[in-house]
Amino acid sequence: MNPFAAAFSLAAAAALAAAAAVPPAEMAVGQGEAWVRVHFPPSGKGDLRTFRWEEPPDGIDPDTLRVWTPKRPASLKEWRWAGDADADVPPPSPPGAPLVWTPQDAAEAAPRRRALELELDPPLSDAMGHSLTFRLPGFSWTAHYHMTVRGLGTASLKQAQIDCTGTVRIDNATDTAWPGVRLSFAGPRDAPPDALAPPKPVGSPELDRASPLAAPWFPPDAPEPAVPSVWPLRLPADLAAGVPTEIPFVDIARKPAAVVHVYDSARVPMPTPAPGMALERRLDIPNTREMGLGFPLLPGRLDWTLGSRSAHPDVHAVTVPHTPCPGTLHVSLGDIAGIRAARAARPPVDYPDGTRQLDFTILFANDLEGEADIEATERPPAAAWNLVSSSIPCTVDDDGALRFSFPLPGRSRKTLTYRIRQPAP
Repeated sequence: MNPFAAAFSLAAAAALAAAAAVPPAEMAVGQGEAWVRVHFPPSGKGDLRTFRWEEPPDGIDPDTLRVWTPKRPASLKEWRWAGDADADVPPPSPPGAPLVWTPQDAAEAAPRRRALELELDPPLSDAMGHSLTFRLPGFSWTAHYHMTVRGLGTASLKQAQIDCTGTVRIDNATDTAWPGVRLSFAGPRDAPPDALAPPKPVGSPELDRASPLAAPWFPPDAPEPAVPSVWPLRLPADLAAGVPTEIPFVDIARKPAAVVHVYDSARVPMPTPAPGMALERRLDIPNTREMGLGFPLLPGRLDWTLGSRSAHPDVHAVTVPHTPCPGTLHVSLGDIAGIRAARAARPPVDYPDGTRQLDFTILFANDLEGEADIEATERPPAAAWNLVSSSIPCTVDDDGALRFSFPLPGRSRKTLTYRIRQPAP
């Protein structure tokens, strides 16, 4: 069974506490498909054994149909297609009778939309209504953000003002429109990377991806998540048939966001060539109602510009992952040359008991006027170790990384040293 279908089915009964309080249709849009729940009012009968849906949506996958009461799933015995077109079929001719051809107009010959008949066993108590869930191919979505950053300068390095808007585009390749549908979105938590041309060996204009000989020149495909993540969009939407629909869901106007300068030892070689490696500048946007957010943010592409009076400012594109609520949206603004870091290590010291002592030094330099907040991640180059001392307080993560956080005044230098000890082999 599709893992997304399993996750959707498990959450189905909890979403139906009262049939009259929910919208008539709910849709979880994935990449290439959507899972839909359609609600039907009570039929007026005590028990419901058969159900006829006169106009089901085009492209429905009937093998995924399930019937639900407000509290539990119902047992579906059989489904079948039926419609008025079946009644127009003439009875078969008697044996030996001559064949008679009757012409039809093109309009009459066009296929009619069939009705869907469902048979339940045992009967369904329909005092509170029921709903149907099913898979519907032909849907996909992408999220796109636009952000303007104001107030950054050589003297203001700790905070900026942002304007941000976000839209989600839903592609509906079916011939059915969905007015007033309540949407959710499913997919991996990380945004898809930008498409890059695969590397080719020298002298070869094209590679056959299906050939095993070409495997060394193609990166391996990313594994699919076991159960995709699902993010709700809390506003009902109208989806047109056969055309994309864009829905705005983020609107931030002149809100403050913290600016952090990030050091990661994975990006800084040791020893570091002079004058050091530039640090990454990052915006931290809290996902709260005070910021104009307060709901899960979709992964997607974000285009940001620096606020200026230019009619054509430089546009920088980054990808942002899913941000839960509560959580923090991290937006990379690229490297900043005025704040640098350099790593170095002293020769190791071996002790008679077989242990080894290692000392490391990281020099941070701020050539700008304002004070900067530094977040440093240091991964000691050792398989097993114990922290002995550190010149700046730090925490140790479960993955074995040291985390430092401290301010760095303008026009200053700060040296961070720490010592680890490797156990005896």
